[in-house]
Amino acid sequence: MNPKNMKTPLKILKEYNLSEKDVVFIKEPKENKVWVIHDTKNKRRLVLKAVKKDNSSFPILLHHQLFKIGFSVPKVFETTKGQVYVQTKKKFYYVSEYINNLEPINEQQRIEGLAEFHSHAKFEELISFNEKNFFPNKENLKSYSDKLDEIKKWTSSVSSPTLKDIINEITKIGLSVYHLMQTCDIEGYLQQTSKRNSICHGDFNMNNAFTTENKEFLIIDFDHAYFGSPLDDFRFLMMSITRNSKNDPLSKLNPLFENYFKVCSEDLPYKDIYKADSMFPHEFHKQVKQIVEQEKIKKSSNYQELLVQLAEREKSKYEFLIKGSEVG
Repeated sequence: MNPKNMKTPLKILKEYNLSEKDVVFIKEPKENKVWVIHDTKNKRRLVLKAVKKDNSSFPILLHHQLFKIGFSVPKVFETTKGQVYVQTKKKFYYVSEYINNLEPINEQQRIEGLAEFHSHAKFEELISFNEKNFFPNKENLKSYSDKLDEIKKWTSSVSSPTLKDIINEITKIGLSVYHLMQTCDIEGYLQQTSKRNSICHGDFNMNNAFTTENKEFLIIDFDHAYFGSPLDDFRFLMMSITRNSKNDPLSKLNPLFENYFKVCSEDLPYKDIYKADSMFPHEFHKQVKQIVEQEKIKKSSNYQELLVQLAEREKSKYEFLIKGSEVG
């Protein structure tokens, strides 16, 4: 590794009573952001991580609070002054434990791990450190109508009659779900999650959840976390596990709901909101939006097969959840 890049990390490590002769830099998984270090003084491996000032110290403090209550995260070490991070002009730095022999998390553990996170991540004392706070009122429904409006606009941008029909079908599904959501107690749900200071992980992907040698789940990387509705994380997970059409994605929906609410029972009274949100064509909107933003919608015929597949998946998911599932 280039010694020039080590100046700041070495300066930070001195705050942890580690001199240059005490450490060996093993690797730098993310340039100028994450370093894996061998601490020869204490015979252990550490992770030094930088968090941009834009994010504030919230991700670090959240990580530390989770460790303090015994949640499954790597230990966060304190400096010689008893601080959990070191602040510079542009970034916050902190040191945590490096966990060996991590394995990819399986689907059930991923679902239960997220539910456990939502059950434990409630720290009112951290609110002042987090600038992102998403506890809206029933106006939250506007996000659904905005997506529907965008989908409708795309109809005029395509020339293929087949694609126009597909988009119209998806619009009808979205509109049906939008009306269904209005019958749910969304305002009560948002007030309840706000009252208990719920925190969203914000990036609960397969790179941020693992299993340890003891087969316990381990969650990392809270850079995108914020106080907000757990539904956001649940939606992200739902879209992720139903994305692979090769493995009968619909069969994964019942276990998703069953395993999540078995752990996170406090949201069970609002299960209808989670179910309705899962019916909405979020994935179709996301994928087509990317095509539009890349200005490839005019060549939509090249994407017709993809959009047909996405639409069929959305229709199957909607029909499964509204009729034939055990979720309700």
